[in-house]
Amino acid sequence: AIQIYNNQRPHLSNHLLTPQQMHQQNKLSRKQYKSKKLNDARIVKL
Repeated sequence: AIQIYNNQRPHLSNHLLTPQQMHQQNKLSRKQYKSKKLNDARIVKL
């Protein structure tokens, strides 16, 4: 199952490339997400 997911199944988030193809190419950049920092005041309220 992992073999199919990584090497045969294209993903919309990878511009219809497989994860393996996305890692091997260098023309398209991978999407990176920013981590959210919670401020202490919001944590104390919970």
